[in-house]
Amino acid sequence: MDPVGKKTELKVDLRPTLFIGAGGTGMEVMMRIRRRILAAVWNRHHPTRVESIGEFPVARFLHIDLDSGAVIDEGKSQRTDPWYELVRLGEEERLVEPIDLPQYHESDDSLARFPLIESWMPLRPKKLRSLGIDPSLGAGQIRAVARLYLFDKYAKLRGRIKGALNFLASNAGIERKDNYQRLGLQVDTSKFRIVVIASNAGGTGAGTALDLGWLAKAIARQEVSDSQVDLVMFMPTGYAKANKERTEANAYATLMELETAMRDMNAQVRWADPDSLVGRGAPFDDVYFVDTANLANKATQDVKDVYQMVADSLFEDFASADFANRKRSVAVNQQQHKLGPFNPKVPEQRFGDMRLSYSKVYSAFGQAVLDTQQGLRDDIRAYELAALMVLAFFGIIGKDGKNAGAGPRRAGDQERDVFMREHMSMAERPFDEFPDFKKGTVEVTAFQEYALIDQLLMDKDQRSLLERVESKVQSEIDRITGGYDLKEWRAKIAELLPHLERDAIREAGAIAETSEDRLKRHTQELTVRLKGRVRERLYALLDDRRQGGLEFVLSLLEQIKARIAQRDIPRMEHNARRYRELRDALRTRQVEESLNNLTQAANKWINAQAQAREVIVHAKRDIADYLRFHLLAVAAGQSTEVLRQMSAWLGDPQSVDEHGQAVWSGIAGEFQEGRRCVEAMLGAVDQRVAQLRADAQHEHATYMKLANDEPPPPVKLTGDVSAWSEEVLLEFGGSARLFPQLSDEKLRSSLLLKLFRRAQTQLSTEEVAAGGAEPADPLLERLLALSVQERQRIFTEWLKSAMPWVNARFSAEFTPSADQFKCFIGVGDANAWRRLEGEIRAAAPTGYFHGDLVNIVNTGVMGRAVCYIELSGYPMTVLRGLPTWRTSYQIENPKIPTHLHFDATRFRHPIAPGMDELNRLADDYEWYLQAVATGVLKRKSDLADREATFQPRGQYLFEVEQGSGEWLQVGNEYAIRANGLPAYYREQIIATVQQRLARMGPHQMLLLAALMRHYQLRVYQPRLEVDETGAELPSPSLPNITAKRLHDEWLRRALAADPALAQAEDRALELLAPWSEAVPGSAADAYPWEVQQSVDKRVPRPEYLAGEAACAALLGGAPGAGAVPSAAAPAGAALFKVFVNRTQLGPYTLAELAQRIARGEVTAQTKVWNMRWVPHVDQWQGAAAVPELAPLFAQAVPDPVDDIPDPE
Repeated sequence: MDPVGKKTELKVDLRPTLFIGAGGTGMEVMMRIRRRILAAVWNRHHPTRVESIGEFPVARFLHIDLDSGAVIDEGKSQRTDPWYELVRLGEEERLVEPIDLPQYHESDDSLARFPLIESWMPLRPKKLRSLGIDPSLGAGQIRAVARLYLFDKYAKLRGRIKGALNFLASNAGIERKDNYQRLGLQVDTSKFRIVVIASNAGGTGAGTALDLGWLAKAIARQEVSDSQVDLVMFMPTGYAKANKERTEANAYATLMELETAMRDMNAQVRWADPDSLVGRGAPFDDVYFVDTANLANKATQDVKDVYQMVADSLFEDFASADFANRKRSVAVNQQQHKLGPFNPKVPEQRFGDMRLSYSKVYSAFGQAVLDTQQGLRDDIRAYELAALMVLAFFGIIGKDGKNAGAGPRRAGDQERDVFMREHMSMAERPFDEFPDFKKGTVEVTAFQEYALIDQLLMDKDQRSLLERVESKVQSEIDRITGGYDLKEWRAKIAELLPHLERDAIREAGAIAETSEDRLKRHTQELTVRLKGRVRERLYALLDDRRQGGLEFVLSLLEQIKARIAQRDIPRMEHNARRYRELRDALRTRQVEESLNNLTQAANKWINAQAQAREVIVHAKRDIADYLRFHLLAVAAGQSTEVLRQMSAWLGDPQSVDEHGQAVWSGIAGEFQEGRRCVEAMLGAVDQRVAQLRADAQHEHATYMKLANDEPPPPVKLTGDVSAWSEEVLLEFGGSARLFPQLSDEKLRSSLLLKLFRRAQTQLSTEEVAAGGAEPADPLLERLLALSVQERQRIFTEWLKSAMPWVNARFSAEFTPSADQFKCFIGVGDANAWRRLEGEIRAAAPTGYFHGDLVNIVNTGVMGRAVCYIELSGYPMTVLRGLPTWRTSYQIENPKIPTHLHFDATRFRHPIAPGMDELNRLADDYEWYLQAVATGVLKRKSDLADREATFQPRGQYLFEVEQGSGEWLQVGNEYAIRANGLPAYYREQIIATVQQRLARMGPHQMLLLAALMRHYQLRVYQPRLEVDETGAELPSPSLPNITAKRLHDEWLRRALAADPALAQAEDRALELLAPWSEAVPGSAADAYPWEVQQSVDKRVPRPEYLAGEAACAALLGGAPGAGAVPSAAAPAGAALFKVFVNRTQLGPYTLAELAQRIARGEVTAQTKVWNMRWVPHVDQWQGAAAVPELAPLFAQAVPDPVDDIPDPE
């Protein structure tokens, strides 16, 4: 049971998420997340897969970069990676476009046309031109160029982010709940998550990350109900090979800007004008730092290990098991550790209760996997099963000489002959229909004829050309015998014969279409029909896993080719010769003989009519036979042409491949190329399996193998799976449509991946269906088989690898408490793992958190355990690399600006100074404040001219030679606080201050002391910070403490010279306005997160700095003790805060308090705080108990009693 009083943790369900990857790092992580989404088995009870990223309803991706040639996802390409097409980003998911850089630098005033860009751009046009940047190759590690790209593409970027959020929002509707249920997702659609992923080392990521956060928040405010925007930022250590100093300088500049942005709640960023979008406040809700080393001193030399760890961790958030729920809930349940600032201690003797202040909103995480590689083995089995499906579907011979069935099936002679008979019109029949020749004159031996001849002679109306010729001969001769005298028959038939020949036989110069023409036209038409019929049947055989297959089809084509060449064409050529011989014999012998016989019969005296008609019958038959055999001869010749065309279409050997096999053309080549492509698919399977096996051997910084030595059972292609694989391939249109397209690598990859996904689902379904009882966790079994000592070693290394991957140095200044860590162990069955809970807790890293914080929760994934550890709420100052990165920053920044604004002084350093540095900076700042008070330094007006707008605002001027009138800039207050006084002017400034102070009298010193009191209480009034307990406490800054030090020192000097001035300070504060003047714009000199409210400085008027007499005259009429200052006084002798209605108000002067007391707003019991009191020492007191305030209550009119009205 949970301990009594333990805080109830909030549960955070899965939220629709938009990932925005900036630069190469963002892309690398997103691609790995996409792979995990596609590879995962969703809904363990009803296993299913996501076929494409677009089908995953709770994630969208957007990549922004300048580098159009970036290596994608470890260099995986379309050729080597079957997942390429599914994983790669679509056009709407990428904003990688050229930028017209010359428009911003073609002339020295080019930026004037872009005022929003000009307002921050640190690279002036001349400098930008000199760099010679090719934006198509990226930002050249120059952050400002990347930010310029973001501004240039703002409209498109805004549209892409808006579109992605609208997609996720549309998926939040009721109609998408079925999709969530199908994938087993429990989605909270009331809030959306946006994750920006970038490194701070390069150009694009480091230059756009902050804007992406502000922009995403601004768009989300308009488009969705609620959102959380997070940043995952990679440190520069993993990118040292890409110009170490530049990457470190970029990182340091980015961290400066991030630290400033996370504290400055008044930030406002615009990207277009006019525009409704404004970036406000902090750009991110949570910031996670990632490095190549972790808190347990585990490190990797390969940043890709960390890419994978981050991708795996972000992917885990999409699950709905207990592990994912608890992991997602860490940020919201650990918010209390991110409240308030981190205040490193400083020497109290010098700095009193001053606080250095840094944000501690930052987090880090680590994740390590203990794996039996069951998922990887399942993937290998799925690929092997996919290969079997390919073999089975196409009937191809495997590399071992076997296919997925009972062995390779090749076509035999009978199957060849049946195919040619049924689909190529090559049925044979004996031809023995010869005319009556005189014995021995013509060969009349029967020969084999083909149905192809009949097909060629068949007209469109299914009437044979031979029949047409016979009918023509019959009708024409009947016309002659019926219309002419017997004596004319012979002449008329002789005249008719050339007409009949011309109608049947093509002659040169003829115009009308003849039977021979029609026959040749039939040849082309029939060839086309035969090709279509043969192709259709060949692909039907390819799809016929029982009777055909690819090997069968290829062997059938080889046999058809051989028969056509060796038997059919020679036979048809022989038949054509026979037909020609018969035709010629009929023309020269039979027809002429019939005509001669007709002449003789017509000249007979007796029975001439009867004999002539008998001869006419023979003449009809001889002429018809003559024309018939002519057409048969032509048809036989054309059928030979058909076979030659079909043979060429079927293909011929063209060359020999590297294996000595013939390379064919034609349809055989098409099928042969198909076989090559299928073999390429199988090769891709082998390659992918080899990749997976290599991955299994890869040593990973956050991945520990505990694999089972037993090989997995071989996959089998059952009848159901065979039919199921056939269904997959038929989705692509079957072999007839698919096979000719297999040369397209994209289609091959898509087909193979679809088979692989179906195989995965099939294997998962079989696992669920097998047995009914919950299977044992192989990882747990493996661990239980080891000795206790070996398990302890594994658990210790595992939890070390899972420690947050941030390279930090903790010290007495900041060491996270144990409850700032959260540790979850995700396992397949949490109850089964309880027996090892004690051992795992004993392995918790010492010095960080204790074992009781280790929680074992369910993932539902057997064979794999995930340890996730998150650290919440630490300051940036603990980053181990900061000193080195700052050195690189100091080297690189003067060469090419590393910041995203020309005024680098507005950004604070994220590194806590050492004592020597702190003392030096404090000394310099004290001299600076004295110089301001004594008139040695003057604040320059923020002019409106163009040149002044490109300089840091608030410059202070120093007169290098007294009385010369030559005032030179020495920097603004931010710069002096960060770096000290400029070395060139430092000694001169100090000497001038010392000279002026030495000449001042006691009244002047008193006025300076009063001025510093005003600075302490008003100008640098400490901001109230909320600590871990919720208490609001003042947090004095260096300016506040310095003003107090100077006040005490100058007051001491004034009183030492003239003790009578002991009561004059209050009077000096009351008269502040007459003897001092405001410094316009100086309210901006203080960091907004350090002061309660921004107030301009005041400095003494020249006449009071010039002489003691004016000061003495001013202070001569000091009021007596106990007098109440007038309400019109610009400042009071003391300032008080009041606590009314659980709210702190003020501070107020005595005059202001008197008015509130008179109105009854402040009573004698109201708690008050004197701003002079010391925090953590003094306590809030009742107003009447404070001596300065007690007289005010004596003067107040009491509340009415017994309905007596107030006095008039």
